[in-house]
Amino acid sequence: MGFFGLNPQEKKIWESIEPGNKMCITLLRGRAESYSTTVIKADAGDLVCKIPQLGKISFEVPEREPVRVEVEVCNPRAGRIQFRSSVQKPHQEGRRVICVSKPRSLRWMQLRKHFRVEQVLNVEYAFVDPETGSDQIELRPPKFFALARNISEKGTFLITDNIHELYPGMHVDMQLSFPGKDQFKARGRIVRTEKVPAEDQFGVAIEFLRIEGAGCLAEFIEKKKQETAAI
Repeated sequence: MGFFGLNPQEKKIWESIEPGNKMCITLLRGRAESYSTTVIKADAGDLVCKIPQLGKISFEVPEREPVRVEVEVCNPRAGRIQFRSSVQKPHQEGRRVICVSKPRSLRWMQLRKHFRVEQVLNVEYAFVDPETGSDQIELRPPKFFALARNISEKGTFLITDNIHELYPGMHVDMQLSFPGKDQFKARGRIVRTEKVPAEDQFGVAIEFLRIEGAGCLAEFIEKKKQETAAI
């Protein structure tokens, strides 16, 4: 099957979509409700994904009647890809999946400059006042604990229960522990906070401002790059 109007760069981006990538599907009619799902199968044609969910509500697709949607795919290696398309049920009966049709063009692409590793890490952090705080990265009490869900040389995404004291623009000092004994410290700025679907927790996106032990982080990421390339 062809790619219709996709240009060479868009073709390459489309081909980077792979099973396991997270997707957000937003209806283009009625209320603009957004549903979350995961890619099961990706090829040169359609994307097959699990039935999208909005909390406990399932995305309902009429029998053999395409529904127009806006789609955003989060690919750890390529970045975020956004396009408009249609979704429909596959012809096979009984499958709890939907098909996302190949678009004629990609409306928006935020290509990732830094390789992101999907890895759970233990994190200890403390708040910093950027006006009065020390230039040295140090975790002064009170300290808090969280889990990093992913990490790159640019930043990390934490899962925490401590949302009430976290807001965009806030600075934090962190100590992140890799599997084994390796650790590094970083000062970061909170970029955004968001509710984690179906969990009583919150996600916190943090941009690194300064890193102590950057070599340790770079070595860990390079090792994960090589492991990914070998798959």
